Amino acid sequence: MEARIVLGTSLSRLAPAREGAKELTRAESPARALPYPAGTRRLARARELLREP
Repeated sequence: MEARIVLGTSLSRLAPAREGAKELTRAESPARALPYPAGTRRLARARELLREP
């Protein structure tokens, strides 16, 4: 899950933004399945990075 978040964030900088968004979407389900909120916090921060120029 964390690798997908990093991949999605990286792809958003190196490839079309939709590729990064696709990877972040794939990371959502495992992040939500964790018994603690760290995954969803990291995912939220990664989505913020997608919006930054």
